[in-house]
Amino acid sequence: MELVKAEQNDLAFIASWLKAEEETYYAPDREDGGDIAKGFWCNWNLIEEAFTEGELEVVRVDGAAVAFHFGQFHTPGITEVHPQFRGKGIGTAIVEQLLTRAVANEVRILHVKCISDQSERHWSKFGFVPETEYSEDYYKVLRHPLPLPRAPDHLIIVNFYAEYDDKPYKTVEIPCLVENDQILLSELCHDAVIGSKAWGDRRVQIALDGKVIFQDWLTSREAESFGFYEGRGISRVAKQFNLPGSD
Repeated sequence: MELVKAEQNDLAFIASWLKAEEETYYAPDREDGGDIAKGFWCNWNLIEEAFTEGELEVVRVDGAAVAFHFGQFHTPGITEVHPQFRGKGIGTAIVEQLLTRAVANEVRILHVKCISDQSERHWSKFGFVPETEYSEDYYKVLRHPLPLPRAPDHLIIVNFYAEYDDKPYKTVEIPCLVENDQILLSELCHDAVIGSKAWGDRRVQIALDGKVIFQDWLTSREAESFGFYEGRGISRVAKQFNLPGSD
């Protein structure tokens, strides 16, 4: 059940079953009690665009593209499995592959659109939550473990603040090691959150074992020297911190 790059014949087959799914969904005389989920035929222009840009991937069974995905979760992604092949673990296999890629590429937050109850249930199993109660946009904030030479024996607490707020929009606690004027983190530290509170100018405060050792604007040169670097979009990321007074 490996994702592979889509070819022209895959695109044609996907179009055929998406269109059939759409016609079934809107059929006036269907007798299913309304249990058929709406598919992504309404987003066909996005699917074609993804194919043109080489971003559409498929899972083939006996040579037929019975599932597809694009977006990689860096932008709103779409994933769907052929109605006759659901419940066979294909969707789960796709998500697991994409989560592995996302962690390897240090992606901080994932985004997918859900347009049916079935889709919502599927993504919720993997920790995706809606931005608002009625939103079709579901998100997952990732954690990225980092290797350490031995078990951590200190704790770092990082608070991220919006420009004019006194309450942090995100707090992370990360076990760590202190070695040679550096704080080695047991996981990637980043400011990504679900929603809009992380936009604009932001501040960061860092405490080691309960003592504040750094606070400044997150995008300042001082924060960069301390260990933060620019991630995807406007996010800031750190794998380790430099203690005050270190080079």
